[in-house]
Amino acid sequence: EVAETSKDNHRLRFCFEIITPHNRPYMLQARGPREYKAWVGTIRDAIGRELAHGEGDGALASPHSFDSEGCSSPDADKNNADAPVGRDSAPVRALLEANDTCADCGAASPDWASLNMGVLVCIGCSGVHRSLGVHVSKVRSLTLDRLSAAECRVLRGLGNGTMNAILEAGLGAAKG
Repeated sequence: EVAETSKDNHRLRFCFEIITPHNRPYMLQARGPREYKAWVGTIRDAIGRELAHGEGDGALASPHSFDSEGCSSPDADKNNADAPVGRDSAPVRALLEANDTCADCGAASPDWASLNMGVLVCIGCSGVHRSLGVHVSKVRSLTLDRLSAAECRVLRGLGNGTMNAILEAGLGAAKG
């Protein structure tokens, strides 16, 4: 997670905080708005590549462990990296077990996924996500569509609990 920290404190202009998968925060400051955008963009791209493709040295890897029921087995992914998985597959069943309620409203048995947000949502919330546009939330049905192994890895690596903790972290302190 990369979060801007200068909204309430003008002395911390162009600062951003990186929170590791192990909840360790790092506060960094850029010299100006261009450098800030370059840093944040590069870090987000690196996180996205790591989650989607497993590239790099594993420093960004999720602390979750995936067993034979999961979809991030290194050997399986190298041999069959783009093999699609459907609702009845072990990886999707594992996703549904790990995320048994909608990330947004808490409804039971979500059957839609926001691929770039890494969460499972119900049919009602999937419509809201679709209306946001694919640049914000790329929605796929777990019943009608087939997920690639990379998409499955992103969903397993993030998940409803982790993403809600990240996205809702500042809500208690929010004004308005």
